[in-house]
Formats: sequence, structure tokens, C-alpha cells
Amino acid sequence: MTSLYMVSLPINLAALRKNAAIRGYNGDEGLALHHFLSEAFGKSMLQPFRLMAAHGANLYAYTSIDEKTLSETAKDVATPEILTVLSVDEIKQKTMPSDWPVGKKLGFELRTRPMRRLKETTGKFRKGAEVDAYLLHRTRHETDRQSRASIYSEWLDNRVSEAFSIENLRIKSLTQTSIKRNSQQQLGPDIIYTGDLTINGAQNFQNKLVAGVGRHRAYGYGMLLLRPLTKI
Repeated sequence: MTSLYMVSLPINLAALRKNAAIRGYNGDEGLALHHFLSEAFGKSMLQPFRLMAAHGANLYAYTSIDEKTLSETAKDVATPEILTVLSVDEIKQKTMPSDWPVGKKLGFELRTRPMRRLKETTGKFRKGAEVDAYLLHRTRHETDRQSRASIYSEWLDNRVSEAFSIENLRIKSLTQTSIKRNSQQQLGPDIIYTGDLTINGAQNFQNKLVAGVGRHRAYGYGMLLLRPLTKI
């Protein structure tokens, strides 16, 4: 079985923002990191990932590549500008468990973007559009007064239920952020969840760690960070 690692990579925020501006990424740090990580380590090698900037900027990610190989690859191929952003000499790594018992309980934190891509035109939203899950629900069910938080909770449950069930779910933060995808600016919900989970399927849970949750997983969303239980 291929090992899964969690890595920590220090990020120079000033250099990140400077080089993102030079590239024309319009303040979208997730988009900038998507490109910089791909150019330094290879496409999708550090994915999903999460930038934590509150107490010294660190990027956390899951990967199947060991830290020595990651560091050597970046030194071989990354441009000098990218190496000012990514502190590749300071990569730290731990090996994640490979056997997750069904019924095991853990806390978690998750940054996600609850959007849905339309398979057909719905109301004012065209086929192929990416739409806020709450706005889409209100369009389809005009008389339903279900809360925004409840709609987002259902969206999350639908994407993780085979891997784990959720208790004590709490919205730590909810903002509207603009991101740039395919040369278009997209405004949508940006949520950080905390809560507790119970593993429903060992392989499904492992797969969810590897793949991430929801859309925009290559841009800093969807990484399932494991935590101590919020309630014991």
C-alpha cells in the first residue's frame, strides 16, 4: 500500500502576494499556490492543501511523495521566484495511519466552497454554471425556508457520508470570496467547518483524505484536517 504523508511547508506571504500580483492572479492566493506548487513539485503532488496564515504562514497538504523527494524536485526545477515563496528546505512530514477502524471518532476542520455545477439550465443559471448551493436550492424550491447553514450542511453530508458521519458540526467562519477560474471571477461561499466525525468505511475514509471534499480542491479547499474530538 502506498504511504500517505501529511506535509508542512512554510510560505513567505509577502513573496507569495508579490509574485501572485506579477502573474495577474488578482489577490487569489489559492490560484497562485496552485500554480506555484505545480511548478515546483509537479501537478497535483501536494493536493488537497490548506494555507494557514494566522500564526506564521504554513501550507499543509496530503501527498504520496516523501519530503526528501519533494525538496530535491523543487530545487531542481523551480524558478528562483518560486523558491522565495516556498521554503523547500524546511518541509516537515509525518506518515498518516493506513488502517482506519470503522467506528473511530475524530475531530476535524475543513475549509470548503459549497457550490454545485449545473447539468442543465435552472432559472437564471445557465447549464455548466457553478452556483452557490443555497441560491440553487432557493431557485428550485422557492417556498422552502430552510436555512443557509442547513443547506450547506446537507451539501457536506452528501459528499462524505460513505466515508464518515458528522456530529457537532459548527461553522467557524462563513464569508463570500471571489476567485478566478478560467479567466472568470466567481463569487461564492467560503466556509470553515469544525466538528466530530465517525468513520463509516476505512478505505472510503482514506480515499477522502487523499481526494479532499467538494470542488476547488487544487486551490486550497477540501483538505480534511484531523483534530481532537470537540466533545468527549
